[in-house]
Amino acid sequence: MRPPFFLIVCATFILIACAPSLKGTTLIEDPLPTPPDYSVPVVTQLTMIGQNRFPTFSLDGKSVYFESSHRPSHEKSQIYVTHLSTKRERRLTYNDGESHRVSFALDKQRILYSSTTDESKERETSQPPTYPLFYKGQFELAALGAELYVCEPDGSKIQRLTKKPGYDGEPSNGRAGQIYFTRYAKDDFDVFLKDGSHEINISQTSGFDGFASPSPNGKKLAWVTLRSKTPQIVVADQNGKKQSIITTRGHNLFPTWTADSKRIVFASNRLEDDNFEIYSINADGTCLKRLTYMEGVDWMPSLSKDGKQMLFVSFRTGVSHVYMTIFSEPSSCEPEAPAP
Repeated sequence: MRPPFFLIVCATFILIACAPSLKGTTLIEDPLPTPPDYSVPVVTQLTMIGQNRFPTFSLDGKSVYFESSHRPSHEKSQIYVTHLSTKRERRLTYNDGESHRVSFALDKQRILYSSTTDESKERETSQPPTYPLFYKGQFELAALGAELYVCEPDGSKIQRLTKKPGYDGEPSNGRAGQIYFTRYAKDDFDVFLKDGSHEINISQTSGFDGFASPSPNGKKLAWVTLRSKTPQIVVADQNGKKQSIITTRGHNLFPTWTADSKRIVFASNRLEDDNFEIYSINADGTCLKRLTYMEGVDWMPSLSKDGKQMLFVSFRTGVSHVYMTIFSEPSSCEPEAPAP
């Protein structure tokens, strides 16, 4: 029996222990058996303190931005940057709320993120909206409310982008200044497109829709949808038209695109309920390939702009940390397997 979706999503916020060092280290654990045509590339651990999630490369590939919580200096999630040449970390946000899901705005090389800071203060004198229990468990931040923000790569010049009561989160960059994000409205989660002052519902389906990822060429959009019992990856045109669900087996989460806009990298527990691995698949749902082979959870993949490096989050040492590796795929596709 597969775990409920709310446990899958909320697992990213589980309290876990902190490690003492900030220096990067190369893992030495033996991976699981791999196919004859594939060797898992060397993986380097980038974070050592707190819970770390949703990493992304800077546009020049020289730095890694991520969110981190439960550190000695703060409990709530804040945005950090690590410079790969020195492995030195720098904290960018000092909010009294939660800061989440950093990504880059391609128009001016600024960073996008969501935060509960202002929304929680604005609600103090008003009655919070009532959320169905299913969605409360599915994504706890929706009950807190959040807004979108943009700032310079060094954390300066913070600008608030949305002011609608409720939850606006999970921003991802589009072309020409467009931003895709998840909004909770009318008892539903949907993918929205913000284009200047215009905000458009892209997914327009009942159930959870979120974690949107636009393709680098700007023609396609992938996101996570929950229209049945398990979350799956959907691909559509950049305006949300011609939607097609491309996965069927297991829980499939956190899609991101390869540099050529032809394949999608994502996390799935299609083989074992408690073991997420990272896979890639063609945008039409063909030629599935498994990329990681390690016990425990590997998820939240992100690729460098040139497509040569991959970041991901793993619990392989018992703690949620950010890892980096060369992006490499097996030469052959996984055999087709029927949905359970």
